Amino acid sequence: MNFHRLGKLLIVLAFVLVSLAQFQPVSALGDPVTNVRIGLYWDSTALPSANLENYIGSGYKFGYFDSNRNFVELGSTDIKTITMLKDWNMYLSGGKYYDAAPSSGSYDVIGCYHIRLNTAYNTYNEAKAAISTNGSFVAYHNGRFYICVGSYTSYANAETAMKELGLDGTPMTASSSCVTVVKTGTTEILFQYDCGKESSLGIMPIAGENEKAKTWFKGYKYYGGFQYTRLTGENLTVVNFVNMEDYVKGILPYEMNPEWPIEALKAQAVTARTYTASHLNNHKSSGFDLCNGPHCQTYGGANGATDNSDSAVDQTRGIYMTYNGDYAETYYFSSDGGATENCENVF
Repeated sequence: MNFHRLGKLLIVLAFVLVSLAQFQPVSALGDPVTNVRIGLYWDSTALPSANLENYIGSGYKFGYFDSNRNFVELGSTDIKTITMLKDWNMYLSGGKYYDAAPSSGSYDVIGCYHIRLNTAYNTYNEAKAAISTNGSFVAYHNGRFYICVGSYTSYANAETAMKELGLDGTPMTASSSCVTVVKTGTTEILFQYDCGKESSLGIMPIAGENEKAKTWFKGYKYYGGFQYTRLTGENLTVVNFVNMEDYVKGILPYEMNPEWPIEALKAQAVTARTYTASHLNNHKSSGFDLCNGPHCQTYGGANGATDNSDSAVDQTRGIYMTYNGDYAETYYFSSDGGATENCENVF
């Protein structure tokens, strides 16, 4: 839903919707979800690599999101800039990662073959404490922690290195679901996650002392955590796991002028929150609820938020519109192109 300067139409529409429906706190229906899953990059826009920078706070937790959308921590790092890579032979050149060797210039390689030592550990910290070989990292493979050594471009190279180093392990490469975490701009592997199709890598920024975390990703600041899935065994589908209120704060300034009167913004906040609750399966096949574009609701993280727009969300926290005991269908638009129509004929 593209952002434009609107006339009075959207305000009128929002207040009509509010007057016809019933305001209800979320408890009347129960929380729709713990976290909303918002697709940022997927399908044709999926990424071979994805950088994060902890803008407020320091470091990240490694883990996954369970079936209730709660984050489960496995390990952590205090590094503020990390990059998630599909587990592939990746090439680092000029500070960027590529999944094919650059045709010119120098580059470093992060190979997708490793030496996995035979001992399995119950926790991340146990495995990390047992590391004694340079170039080693902790890997979480199918529910167990292992120490992996090195990164090689072929099985043969990994096997040769294992013999030369005298290690008790197995040359291996992970499945097509595997995601590797590195320190941004380097070939240093921090963590690897591979549980096949059962679950995907989750990353949660560590918050600051008195303020919740915000994370830079592709020019936008986001609340919440991130999930990285290789749905087709190729590039990374990137999903933002964010609570409902922070999500609505990321919609409001893109669907309505954030400096408009507070009552108009409050009506829009209720409308957007309710639309979210009633459309959680829009992109189920891609592994998330709604996308970040006009197909669902335009979402730009925390970039465009103002005190005025955030206040409108806070003042309507947990309020939804209902119809016949369920979430109402609150279709809306940010620009009408000069004409209006019954929503049944448009949506």
